Amino acid sequence: MGFSHNPNVLNDGLVMAFDPADFKSMVSGSTTVNDLSGNLNSGSLNDGKIGKDAAGSATAFVSSSGAFHFDGTDTITVSDGADFTFGTEPFSIEMWLKFTDFSPGGDVWNTPFQIYRVESDRHGFFVFYNNGATFEWRLESSANGFYPPIVDMSAAGITLHKWHHLAVSRQSETVFKQYMDGKLLQTSTAGNGDNAGRGGTYSTNWLLIDGTVFVGNYATGDPHEFQGEMGPVRVYKGKALSDEQIRQNFESQRTRFGV
Repeated sequence: MGFSHNPNVLNDGLVMAFDPADFKSMVSGSTTVNDLSGNLNSGSLNDGKIGKDAAGSATAFVSSSGAFHFDGTDTITVSDGADFTFGTEPFSIEMWLKFTDFSPGGDVWNTPFQIYRVESDRHGFFVFYNNGATFEWRLESSANGFYPPIVDMSAAGITLHKWHHLAVSRQSETVFKQYMDGKLLQTSTAGNGDNAGRGGTYSTNWLLIDGTVFVGNYATGDPHEFQGEMGPVRVYKGKALSDEQIRQNFESQRTRFGV
């Protein structure tokens, strides 16, 4: 399925796509965010109903500018399924973000996206703004007791109240790439370490990624909410987008976000 606002966005491998400016994705008065990929991975909004106003209140989750407006209490949840069972295979995730508060409520983790299995062997993958210092994509496994950053970048490159296109791709089981505004920032290989001060070693469990998708908050109920605006969110399975493809997706929408 194509996008009414961005026909040049790549669709190959796409398993989930939300766009708050596309009427096919947003139904006013509903709590459902429709999946534009054609895979029926629609999300459920936990707080209020979809509508539009200038401020983006709890009852008007989509702002007049055509963006998801996260006020620190909102979460879009997409049920666990085969499309989000990445295992150790390639995948890509990208989103447009505009932070309006780096540390909402004094919290040091501002989490716009997570894929997470919440059973006893909890593991997954999440992205967050960490204490004003770095923007990180991390593997997570409670069984191993620490959360090592796979790719991270200085938060100095992210400007409050400004739109940024942020993306990550898994090239192989342990190799990840991070992008901002269409440019490759870092290539990193997952390995043993103590990056988060928790100790431990990687295992197969670390590298497995599957579970429920949480957009705008952290899965376990901890107060690590995202506060700001969010544009399109896209998830690709079995496909590591190339540098050129990430750039293409960025270029296809940058004018819309004034970048």
